Amino acid sequence: MDRVKYTIGIQPDLLPENSFSDRWIPQLTAMGHEVRQLMVSDPDFIERVSECDGFLWWFPPLPRARDVGKRILPALDHAAHVMVHPDMRSCWHFDDKVAQTYLLQASGVATPKTWVFWRYDHAVAFFRTAQYPLVMKLASGVRSQNVALLRDATHAARMARRMFSKGAETLDPRSFAMLRVASRPLRNAIRRALSLPPLPLPEVHRNYMLVQEFIAGNDFDTRVNIIGNRAFAFRRANRPNDFRASGSRNPDDDPSKIALDAIRLAFDASKKLRMPILCFDILRRKDEPVITEISYYFNALTIGQCPGHWRMSGGELEWMDGRMRAEDAVLEDFLERLSSFRNKS
Repeated sequence: MDRVKYTIGIQPDLLPENSFSDRWIPQLTAMGHEVRQLMVSDPDFIERVSECDGFLWWFPPLPRARDVGKRILPALDHAAHVMVHPDMRSCWHFDDKVAQTYLLQASGVATPKTWVFWRYDHAVAFFRTAQYPLVMKLASGVRSQNVALLRDATHAARMARRMFSKGAETLDPRSFAMLRVASRPLRNAIRRALSLPPLPLPEVHRNYMLVQEFIAGNDFDTRVNIIGNRAFAFRRANRPNDFRASGSRNPDDDPSKIALDAIRLAFDASKKLRMPILCFDILRRKDEPVITEISYYFNALTIGQCPGHWRMSGGELEWMDGRMRAEDAVLEDFLERLSSFRNKS
């Protein structure tokens, strides 16, 4: 029987160093599918994507792309005429730690104790009797740039006054923030010389505060990437003299070092959340693995270097030896879901 051929729209990726579209386009073409490269910014995008069977956009946590993607893809998924990746369940909370907090708590997923405050008086009342240190997070941000420790009640109260007044662009150390501001005129001059659009204004976070219990004794975290019935995992050591692991580089993908209860937790959470493609940052609270953050977006190169992956079979984990590219796993599962989606249409 001849394989069904589809018309699939793809938005080319913005970050070439982590491009899924660069691999998907030739693969789909070689399979005989019709590939249409679409730009979500085009005025006739909805008309053109409606002519497709499926649409793929691996949009990154860059504010403008993130905000556009979180509007367009859920709309297409809700209309249910075009199969999309990521779907609405996977991306509505993307790069939004506040939304993730409510989602994980409502789903009963094991996480550190986390509090979200929408009023200044509620925050300062909590900080008077809280146990320190606490981990403070802004809603968006990658590689731990918007994650910091609150050392004591005085420090917490000072940050609360800031968050419920002028707000914060970042929780980076002052030196990094100053360097960024100092280099902005040079970067803008270069962009003007190249006739590029002006840089967007930085996001300002205000009128909320998110804090999480600090879990001591973790020299690393475990990143587990679920793609369908596959789990790719590696450990990330903390940065030097820091409690944060994200962005520390040099992941350790030795499978003998990965705690299997972390893999099981990720599979279980993916099932509860009904999201077949999701990555989890996992710490240990004594003998229990807990999920600190989730994201549909991940680095394909890191996963491609893993020596193998786990599969869940009959409630048991099975190790599958051999490397597999993340782009291939995502595309394989997408085509399977697209076939089911079209058969139901």
